[in-house]
Amino acid sequence: MRNATNESVHRTMNEQRERDAGDPDTQMKCECECFRVECGNSFQITIDAYETVRASGRTFVVAPGHQTVDEPILSTTPAYLVIAKLGEQGNIAELLNPRH
Repeated sequence: MRNATNESVHRTMNEQRERDAGDPDTQMKCECECFRVECGNSFQITIDAYETVRASGRTFVVAPGHQTVDEPILSTTPAYLVIAKLGEQGNIAELLNPRH
């Protein structure tokens, strides 16, 4: 449960950044949404790409190498990976989804 909760905290911070950003082609600073509380990694992502990640409450955007072995990688860019939470972690991520 702790991993999904930590990731959801980072996701909520990124949601605020997105609300403050401009049009869909604009780049925004995105915090890594990994499980590590101490992680301070960030990267640039377009609002449009971020919206694609947010289409599911079970998907997160993380820095390369910040995924766990039980999180499937859905897509890869040089700056970030899109991962999915499965099982109980996925259920918790859905419950903590700020877009609900």
